[in-house]
Amino acid sequence: MLNGKIIVGAMLVSQHAELLDITIPNLLKWCNWILLVMENETPEVEQKVYEFQKQYHKRIFVRRSSFPHKIFVKGREQTYRQRWKGLKGQIRDEVFMHIRNIQDYKMKGYENIDALIFQDSDEIFTDYLLELLDKFWESDYKAITMKPVDVVGDLQTIKSTSKGHHVFIMKWNRELRGLPRRSWALYHPLCVSDLMRVEYYSVHLACLNDIIRKWRNKEWKKDDVEGSKLYKLDKNVTEMRPDEIKNILK
Repeated sequence: MLNGKIIVGAMLVSQHAELLDITIPNLLKWCNWILLVMENETPEVEQKVYEFQKQYHKRIFVRRSSFPHKIFVKGREQTYRQRWKGLKGQIRDEVFMHIRNIQDYKMKGYENIDALIFQDSDEIFTDYLLELLDKFWESDYKAITMKPVDVVGDLQTIKSTSKGHHVFIMKWNRELRGLPRRSWALYHPLCVSDLMRVEYYSVHLACLNDIIRKWRNKEWKKDDVEGSKLYKLDKNVTEMRPDEIKNILK
């Protein structure tokens, strides 16, 4: 519980088991309990998820996506990216359903939720998330849309370009849905005017090492590292204030 608020985390996990050693502890840092939903997961990811659940059995729920790993359209198997693009609304909607179901169990300590952090499995938050949450509680905004900073090779090298804003944090509302599907994780019934818009409170790990980059360049889309300017930091990016990062990237 942070500042008297009960915060729940959710994460879809699929690829790169080694990243979960970074992202799951980071999510646990901010949350009372979390939900991990295995979706098109590798055997290594499944094993890693259950290792974490054994260690944090009172704080981690595990569920599995109901959608098959292989999807065929007109007799041809879809690529990883095609499958995700076609199903992401339904898959995210299941995450909200699982959270409502856990809440409905009425187990002591799990029945109340003030906020949901719905984090990507290749992202973490900086040490300054708590001060952002304080501002969020005091505002009339219903959600936070965040633009991350991207790292390359390690957590002390950032690049000049990064992914766009996505909604990662929401004041809990049982009406939250993944359908109808919208861009930038703008979940129903949220609208643009409900969003607090911030930058560099989160860190994108998609280029953290060559193994992840190689997979993404093949299965997702080619990254823009070669065309980006890289900046070497004197400390871990998670220790930096958002305005410090912004000044470096000017």
